[in-house]
Amino acid sequence: LQFWVEGFGNSGLKSFLFEAAIPEINRRATTLATRLLGDGAYVRLSATTALKSKDAVREKLSIESCLPGRTKRYAGASKGQKKRLDLCLLLAFRDMAVSKSDKSFDQLFADELFDGLDATGSAAVVSLLREYAKNSPVFLVTHDDRLKSCGDRILRVIHDGTHAVVESDEFPNATPKAHSEVATKPIVRRRVAVKAAQ
Repeated sequence: LQFWVEGFGNSGLKSFLFEAAIPEINRRATTLATRLLGDGAYVRLSATTALKSKDAVREKLSIESCLPGRTKRYAGASKGQKKRLDLCLLLAFRDMAVSKSDKSFDQLFADELFDGLDATGSAAVVSLLREYAKNSPVFLVTHDDRLKSCGDRILRVIHDGTHAVVESDEFPNATPKAHSEVATKPIVRRRVAVKAAQ
């Protein structure tokens, strides 16, 4: 029993597999960090962390980052900078999963990515998401009306406590030639029953 507990526990096979994946995740995350935060920026995971005594290390997942001219620690980054660093790691995990999967990943959901980002940070993230959209649909969930121009299609969800109304502008930013039969359709409204929270 002890053999199986150790072999398949946190310090066994799971730890081995995760540590084997970390270099690939770190490479991709740092490439994305350079895109979103400038030259010299990096973010990486470490499976071990030095203890205060400096004489020993402990198995603990930690995040290291550097933003040249701003901070050399993840904890020292602003809310918007942390948001972009976190996005770099999440996309790096996704990219690794896509590369290892024999099935296609045909969509990417991005929920409230822009909270805490300034205009420059938002523009960098939008540019990156547009690149992902070349290979798979990207669904951007946001309350920020300024980001409407980023999408090819807009769905608005209006909730009154009992029902949700989904309104759809059919490809408002698409070229008429590409979507001529769709662009002329009116806004679609659907009423959907929403179960109240117990």
